[in-house]
Amino acid sequence: MENRASADTQSDHQAKPPPADKRHPARHYIFWALGIAALFCIAYGIFYVNITPEKPLDNFFAILEEQGYEPNIGFSGNHAPGNIIQIMEKGGDGEKRQLNPPIVVLWKEQCFPGKSYRESLYMLPESAGKNSAQLNLGAEILGTMMPVLQLDGAVAATYSMKLENTRVLSFAKLDLSQQFSRQCVQALEQDLGLGNEPEWYAVILEAIVVDAISFEIKWQENSTAAARNKVKQAAEKTLAAIVQQERGAARTAQGEVSLASDNQKTTVIKAAGEVIVGYRARQLEAVFGK
Repeated sequence: MENRASADTQSDHQAKPPPADKRHPARHYIFWALGIAALFCIAYGIFYVNITPEKPLDNFFAILEEQGYEPNIGFSGNHAPGNIIQIMEKGGDGEKRQLNPPIVVLWKEQCFPGKSYRESLYMLPESAGKNSAQLNLGAEILGTMMPVLQLDGAVAATYSMKLENTRVLSFAKLDLSQQFSRQCVQALEQDLGLGNEPEWYAVILEAIVVDAISFEIKWQENSTAAARNKVKQAAEKTLAAIVQQERGAARTAQGEVSLASDNQKTTVIKAAGEVIVGYRARQLEAVFGK
């Protein structure tokens, strides 16, 4: 009897599985390691997307042109949605020629009073669905976009510009087609009566705008305070002229320029105010209705 009881007891012990946490201790360590690795990858991805600086764009003009926009050289304030611009004129030889840059003929408030454009995020084609609310522009493109800003290479080692809150202001074509005010129609008919052609004019349907510009200058190691101040003053004057431009007959930009940071190695100048960096226009004959 004792032998049978002993055998039954041994059988019961063999039938009971070990506790869950003692079955495969190595497997638990693997699961923990995989979980930590996954969290690390997610955290690194967030860090990379949100914190790591983007590579400056030196082909920004080409990207705008591929998307059907005209780059706004010099950041002119004249290319706001709804403005009527003249893109061609008759030259001295009697032949038509392109106006570069175009000139404003009538403001949006004169032609489309009460009309409001829509706003959307600006998207870069290579951004894989991410909005490009912040764009970094390199030194190569800045020399073209801001030719009036001449930086002394003996003082400034490198410089770059950041465009903040980039977005698109747009009208649909039919929002403006045959919606010209009487005042606007009369002014255009008078101008056309001087021998100009309807296709010489265009209405701006879209504009790519930013809310602020941050201009960063990295100084040469041997630069003097006097030389740095001279460059800073020139940059501040240029940026102030950009963000304080008039945008229309009844609208004036109230831009502000300030030093975001300033030391012997780096200076960042921030210009807050709406700035137009590109636009899309449609020739007047396609939208003008009498």
